[in-house]
Amino acid sequence: FLLWGDSHAMSIASVFDELGQDYCLKGLQLTRSGFAPLLNWGYTPSGKIDRRPESELLKAEWAKFALALIDEQRPKVVFLCAFWTIYDRPSLEKELRNTIKTLESKGVRVVLILDVPEQQGVSARRLAVQTRFGIRHNSPSPPAEHRRRNSNVETVIRRIEGASVVDPAEIVLGWPTLQSADG
Repeated sequence: FLLWGDSHAMSIASVFDELGQDYCLKGLQLTRSGFAPLLNWGYTPSGKIDRRPESELLKAEWAKFALALIDEQRPKVVFLCAFWTIYDRPSLEKELRNTIKTLESKGVRVVLILDVPEQQGVSARRLAVQTRFGIRHNSPSPPAEHRRRNSNVETVIRRIEGASVVDPAEIVLGWPTLQSADG
């Protein structure tokens, strides 16, 4: 498998490593802060077009490297993980569809990982490790607030056919049993 993404992918990489070891699966990690796992990516995380020539070249080279790695290593599954909410803009759906279509044409199964819920003072990596080892979390984001912040991106992602979607919120925060102020 290949875990491809930005800093959110970095934060959960240790969980993928542990699970890979537990199930005797080899995996690769291709992550870089602020770089969405998309093939035609020319925007800053704020959604503004990044017209700096060096930035466009770097992002194009990163995508080219990702495809070369996939061609060379031939992972069966590619997990696309990012802080999707910061990449929310009108072209996101088209960019995701293009990336998924390209990966599927290479015989790769694509799994999109939705945003890991934010918690004050708790990094996504720490939250993932705590969940992996059954440690209880302090002051989780209320489910309704997390869903509100992520509703646009989640709607786009769930509309895309061909990719499986994993929502770590329910696992990480244990929402089915979590009692919070908003129910």
